Amino acid sequence: MLIFTIDIVLRGFSPEPAKTPSPHNPCPFLRSLAAHGVLNEQADPIDHVADVVVTLGAHADAVAKVQQTPNFVIRLIALIGNGFGPLSVSNTYREGLNIDRLRLGPLYKHGVSSRIIDEKGNIVGEELKHMETFASEKTTKDGCKELGLDIKELAKFMDDNFARAPVATRKSIYRPMMEGEWPSLLKVFGKEDANGRRYLSTSEVRTLFLQSRLPKRIIDRLEGSIAAH
Repeated sequence: MLIFTIDIVLRGFSPEPAKTPSPHNPCPFLRSLAAHGVLNEQADPIDHVADVVVTLGAHADAVAKVQQTPNFVIRLIALIGNGFGPLSVSNTYREGLNIDRLRLGPLYKHGVSSRIIDEKGNIVGEELKHMETFASEKTTKDGCKELGLDIKELAKFMDDNFARAPVATRKSIYRPMMEGEWPSLLKVFGKEDANGRRYLSTSEVRTLFLQSRLPKRIIDRLEGSIAAH
């Protein structure tokens, strides 16, 4: 259930990325939403952040077949994004989530990740290539071929990211935390192959990281929803 109407949720939306994401924002999904003008990286109300994520999920491919994360769960995650402590949670509730400070929050895994975005916010090409080594050829519904990562391949990729992290920074909780990252991207940005299996297109993932651009089919659906409102 949306707290804001879609015109408020998507207010400021630009079909082309119009802003450069903060180097202190390590999440490719949130970076793209900031680049498209939907989220304010300095402070955005928790309810709005949750509604934006839910709205994107509602515009995913074959959404009826995919169980999206409930609004209240997203709100709870956003509430602790800048800190677990009572004061931090209270400030986030009152003032909004500061996406620009996520690297300082408890959800940041300090290098126990894909490493595609480095500590300075730069995109590491070699790590994108490393991700692609876990992909396999997929056949789209119209018969085209492309590289993609399904849920099993993403699991192997995440296992590898955890295993190759320095022991000093590798906390056991970090691997379960990854289940809220790449699998969530699969829900929102995933495509279906000729057999109905969901996968992430590596081409679209590259565009997401390098240009902070949402997939075109999702941009088209968002524009359609705005025009219809």
